[in-house]
Amino acid sequence: IALYIRTIITLLVSLYASRVILAALGIEDYGIYSVVGGFVSMFALISNSMTTAIQRFLTFELGRGDIDRLSKVFSLSIWILIGISLIIFIATELIGLWYLNNVMVVPDNRIAVSKLVFHISVLTFIVNLISTPYSALIVAHERMDIYAYQSIFDSILKLLICFLVMRSPIDKLIYYSLLLLGVAVANLLFYLLFCRNNFSKYCSISF
Repeated sequence: IALYIRTIITLLVSLYASRVILAALGIEDYGIYSVVGGFVSMFALISNSMTTAIQRFLTFELGRGDIDRLSKVFSLSIWILIGISLIIFIATELIGLWYLNNVMVVPDNRIAVSKLVFHISVLTFIVNLISTPYSALIVAHERMDIYAYQSIFDSILKLLICFLVMRSPIDKLIYYSLLLLGVAVANLLFYLLFCRNNFSKYCSISF
């Protein structure tokens, strides 16, 4: 029930938010962000696959009741994702900048802004990627209510961002990207604090 409610609310909010952010950014900037952000979003397949894989390993060890193994699997998943994040960062910075400079058609006065937005989008993706073991741990414990509440809160924050962009003190496109990065960091902190408070026995990182 919680997941159904989550799906309905996030769908309605995202539909309305798309309209608001289009009006806030304008057609040109909205198009630039869609292309630049879309290039980074291609790597979301890795994030989704890793979440499912980590969740399966955590659930398996949780079913066995082996706390030591569970702690090792969680810690190892963090280190693997840090390694993947470094690879993705290098790949996107090299390929992405080449794409922006040689393929993407951007007005001359928006090239610098597009590059900065691209860098921020890469950081946002990496933060979201690092948070996947924590969300997988919550799902492995079948705390679907917490998972649903967090997703709804995330959608509401992104809708609030759309209205904040209309009163941006700086370039709207840069401001929008920074606020999305802030939401990603807030999500990571939420997952981190919740897991540390509820699953402290094995929610730790070791070498």
